Amino acid sequence: MTVVTQIFNAGSSAALDVDLKETTFPSTYYDLIEGSFTATWEKIGAGANVSHTFVVRPKSSGTMLSGPAVVTYRPTGDSDEIQTMLTTSINRPVLSIADKYMSLALKFGKYVTLGFLKTQADWTMFGGLGASLFLLFGVNSSILKYKCWRRERMSKSATEDLMKED
Repeated sequence: MTVVTQIFNAGSSAALDVDLKETTFPSTYYDLIEGSFTATWEKIGAGANVSHTFVVRPKSSGTMLSGPAVVTYRPTGDSDEIQTMLTTSINRPVLSIADKYMSLALKFGKYVTLGFLKTQADWTMFGGLGASLFLLFGVNSSILKYKCWRRERMSKSATEDLMKED
């Protein structure tokens, strides 16, 4: 999963000694594949933006809450005061392989059915109805074939009995 953090300087002066620390990807849940959880910029000009990218691999599937990254900076060159900002928190859905294929199948199936079957529940209901109809018609066909076979057998048996009496 590629994570991109963008930092925008909306102020009227440059932000100095800008540090970014991502603390929301613990090693118990993620493996760091590429990049770093920290970044530093000497200066971000007024109205400018920068971005930091890294790649992690989730160790499990589900919804992962990603807390805020911490951004610290000095507002002016002669100030020792450090300002702290937090990025927004988001929920990241992490799909298992089965969930991924289910999502793709639902996406494709929505177009095949002209939008009638959009969710897994729709497909489940359609499958149940289809299986019920298949079973109903299959059983009915079997019963009709049995009745026809039985009628032919009884007719043949009656014919044989009549031939024996002659």
